[in-house]
Amino acid sequence: MSLLLKVWVALSFLILIALVLPGSSFLNNVNGGLLFTLNFALGLVLFGIVVSTRYFTPPEEVIIYEKTKEGLEAYIQDLQKKLSATIRELEIDKASLEEQVAERTAALNNERLNLEAKVKERTAELEAKVAELQDFFNAAVGRELKMIELEKEIENLKHRLKMEGEI
Repeated sequence: MSLLLKVWVALSFLILIALVLPGSSFLNNVNGGLLFTLNFALGLVLFGIVVSTRYFTPPEEVIIYEKTKEGLEAYIQDLQKKLSATIRELEIDKASLEEQVAERTAALNNERLNLEAKVKERTAELEAKVAELQDFFNAAVGRELKMIELEKEIENLKHRLKMEGEI
């Protein structure tokens, strides 16, 4: 725990004790709103210090190097090495991903060709079945039409026989 944090905690604790203890002479001399304001201000100061030290200090790697020209040059060289290593890793990953994409694209093209062949085969089978059903339909309808024609002819013959008086 940093020194500033310890000081803030101690002051906050003292202010709380002064507020809570009945008959405290400190409470009689100081307004409670002032104590709250003081505690709040101390909190804001501590928050500002914590944020500024956390987000505005250089990385530990920079602090390790001497703050000389040679130290900074060594830091830059280390960063360049890390960058080069990262670039090599990314290039390897890129090549691997490109290879996987090529393999999957080839597999998808093969599957597409297989599906197109199956569709053509099934279309030919269905066209043959449709032609067979059309032939059956034509035969069945033709038979029915012939039956209707024969029934009409029978009716006409019956009617003619009645007219001639034979029935």
